Amino acid sequence: MVTASFQDKSSPTWQIIEYLQRHHSATIKDLEQMLGVTTTAVRQHLRTLQLEGYIDRTTVHAGVSDRTTNTYSPTPHADSSPVIAMIWR
Repeated sequence: MVTASFQDKSSPTWQIIEYLQRHHSATIKDLEQMLGVTTTAVRQHLRTLQLEGYIDRTTVHAGVSDRTTNTYSPTPHADSSPVIAMIWR
């Protein structure tokens, strides 16, 4: 359960939620650079946050090449979570 990870503001899970709330969305590359970890590590954290309902993934089509990029953003659940609200105080 993610809730335990929110008790430690230095945890990658907390840092991802905080980043997404401040920046409204991010790519895996953004989060890799912010956390200083591998793509695989970022994906694992994102998957956990998605399963808990804290973030959504959106696929964005970029340019003529029709290449896609996934962006991640906080859900209303993340904004209204009592756990997160308690820690933000």
